[in-house]
Amino acid sequence: MILDVGCGSGYLTACFGRMVDRGPGGPIAPLVKGKVFAIDVFPELVDFTTSNINKEDGDLFDSGTVQAKVGDGWVGLPDASPFHA
Repeated sequence: MILDVGCGSGYLTACFGRMVDRGPGGPIAPLVKGKVFAIDVFPELVDFTTSNINKEDGDLFDSGTVQAKVGDGWVGLPDASPFHA
């Protein structure tokens, strides 16, 4: 599981998502299927991330590989932890 703190435009979140893709295409070898959580303290940036990823990589949301939400990086996402990166 990966926590992307400060997801901004969503570019890195989508890259992480492709690396651990849970969809039918699977992850990039030798990686294993996983999940990416993207958080940002600014709701506008979470919306920007979601919009950008949906343009070309919406399947990452559909497969449950990526989730984007408003959150504080200092707090993290304790309910989804532990994270590997």
